[in-house]
Amino acid sequence: MLHLSSLRKSYGTLEVLRGLDLDVGAGQIMGLVGSNGAGKSTAIAIACGLLTADAGEVFVGAGAARVDVRNHRAKAAGLIGLAPQELGVYPMLSVKDNLVALGELAGLRGRGLRNAVGEVLDRMGLTAQLAQRADTLSGGQARRLHTGM
Repeated sequence: MLHLSSLRKSYGTLEVLRGLDLDVGAGQIMGLVGSNGAGKSTAIAIACGLLTADAGEVFVGAGAARVDVRNHRAKAAGLIGLAPQELGVYPMLSVKDNLVALGELAGLRGRGLRNAVGEVLDRMGLTAQLAQRADTLSGGQARRLHTGM
């Protein structure tokens, strides 16, 4: 579950969010549609903990697992996913090397890193493509790699 309440965000004198309220239930898929400059990207960045709202509340999860994004960004990041328009993969690296690079940036080493890479390959259905360069993947495979990262 995602809950946004009374979100406000300004950049200088430009107010981009004015009291946004939004609830997305568990298992729901949501898309935001609006004109350029309407605040869609800002709202999503706040929901994911990438930006801080000037006012309002953002929670992910439900019940005892409910997390305040503003005060617990790292914990909230494990509960919310974002599929941006542009993929965040390194095109010249193999699938495995993309996952290893990100794992190392996250502080994984040795057996923990190998296990994490193997688990992502399995879960994303990319084991057969582990040596393939990211820029040669199909659109769906590239999206799965991005999601696994």
